[in-house]
Amino acid sequence: WRIKSRNIAVVLQAFDVDGDGVDELVTGWSNGKVDIRSDRQGEVIFKESLSSSVAGIVKADYRVAGENLLICCSNEGEVRGFKFSEQDPNALTASLYRDRQEAIRDLAQKKQALLIELEHLDDAIKHSKDTINKSTRRIVSDSSEAEIP
Repeated sequence: WRIKSRNIAVVLQAFDVDGDGVDELVTGWSNGKVDIRSDRQGEVIFKESLSSSVAGIVKADYRVAGENLLICCSNEGEVRGFKFSEQDPNALTASLYRDRQEAIRDLAQKKQALLIELEHLDDAIKHSKDTINKSTRRIVSDSSEAEIP
């Protein structure tokens, strides 16, 4: 998968956000945006913005609770820590965002299928009108040659 952006990815980190044992890709950008993408299809499952360019992203047990957390730092000294667990609102947000992305993708596919169907129906209507016009011309030309007693 590809990402098109005017900004530069300045920091990359692997971190298991959803607890499935597979690390997702955490990217810190030059504009302060931090996003977490699925390893499977690259869809964004969580995003946050810092006030300035991202200087670093680390995973560490800064609460000394035996659990690694995601820590993001900006060039201006802003530091944010993120804990992702099933009870945590951030994990719920990530899950809701992922569900919305899947719904948007499904709706876009349905829209494309409906547009194709509409195009086929328009072609069928046009073909039907052409056939009716040809039939009408034939009837008119046949009746113009008939004599009325």
